[in-house]
Amino acid sequence: MLAWLMWIFWIWVALSCAFFGLIYLNQDRTVFQTRPLTADAKQRFQDHAISFQRDDGTLLQGWFRLHPDPEAPLIIYYGGNAEEISWNLDPLQQLDCSVLLINYRGYGESGGKPSEVILKQDAIWLLDRISEQQSIPLQRVFVMGRSLGSGVATYVAAERPVAGVILITAFDSFPALARSHYSWLPLAWLMKHRFESDQLAPQIEQPMLNLIAAQDKVVPPAHAHRLASRWQGPVTTQTFSEADHINITEQPGYWSTIGQFIKQLATSN
Repeated sequence: MLAWLMWIFWIWVALSCAFFGLIYLNQDRTVFQTRPLTADAKQRFQDHAISFQRDDGTLLQGWFRLHPDPEAPLIIYYGGNAEEISWNLDPLQQLDCSVLLINYRGYGESGGKPSEVILKQDAIWLLDRISEQQSIPLQRVFVMGRSLGSGVATYVAAERPVAGVILITAFDSFPALARSHYSWLPLAWLMKHRFESDQLAPQIEQPMLNLIAAQDKVVPPAHAHRLASRWQGPVTTQTFSEADHINITEQPGYWSTIGQFIKQLATSN
């Protein structure tokens, strides 16, 4: 009987190790669901195409649209985990701002492989480079992140004195998000990409616009509220009652709320 129980135990151990091993090994493709650039988008936005080569030789590609007013703010946008970001160029340019959109590594036509560490490093490098090249002071730069991109934008705000931060369907941390979906699994222990924005928020003094989708099942609103509660700077929260994780950008007032936030801060600065 004891031998039989031991045999069952070791089978359970082996299956558990295999199960969690698969989770660990496959998390990159789960967190970063890379998307190609469509031929239509490439053609439509080719006049604004821009590329940057990192020190390791990786080419990062996207779009830059410079506003004719030299005093106009700059928005840098960071997309979600399954988002090719070119579609944002048209709506963002309506906000009377310059716009920089660079796809993460592995997304669109950017080379390389994404990870939390490298996305954050690229974001800081790109901010410094575009600010220097275009003579745009950091005090006129707004960082805007959606879902996964909220973690990148928060990191940038913690590292550089940008004018303001716009977060859409934001989360406090990946471990907290994993626990809310799979409380019965110890996923937090296995996570390589943690994006712990809640640990950075208490040191960030810049104003934050917190855009929440009330019907969001992917990133429940509680995560955005928890991040906001730890934010050191002033927070403006706008909840869209009919929005979910995907369609929040289509809600009435979404783009105008962003425009008003930027205009207010740009005027005060």
